[in-house]
Amino acid sequence: MTQRLPLYAVLVALVIAGCASDRVPGPFVGASEPHAILDFRAPPPGGDLTPAFLIAIDDIIGPAGQNRSSYWVRPGEHEIKVGGESLATEKVGLPPRRDFPWNKTMTFEAGKRYFIAVRWRSNRSDDWEPYVWKVQDLSD
Repeated sequence: MTQRLPLYAVLVALVIAGCASDRVPGPFVGASEPHAILDFRAPPPGGDLTPAFLIAIDDIIGPAGQNRSSYWVRPGEHEIKVGGESLATEKVGLPPRRDFPWNKTMTFEAGKRYFIAVRWRSNRSDDWEPYVWKVQDLSD
């Protein structure tokens, strides 16, 4: 038992160190790392923009699934997969469309918040794209 005690102490120390770290693997980051914020709050009403939601970034599903409206990500180029509400969905009150997700490669800078929505190019349910409708400095 006393020979195993140092091994247990090392294992406990490693677990505690891992829990204390806020570094998250993949594109998502913790508060202490440089980051950009992807914000999926609803765009201003009217026009050709409707709410979007994050499905995945760099093929990794967001930390809290579909229940969040903003995500902290590492700066740089990422491929985002976005779903959204169609213009008809918004008017009739149907659930958001998940069957026509859109992948788009975008570059995000540290210290910026990117407001992302769906921009409709026509009335077809598959003719849309993720669209950054506003960029804001985090220092503002």
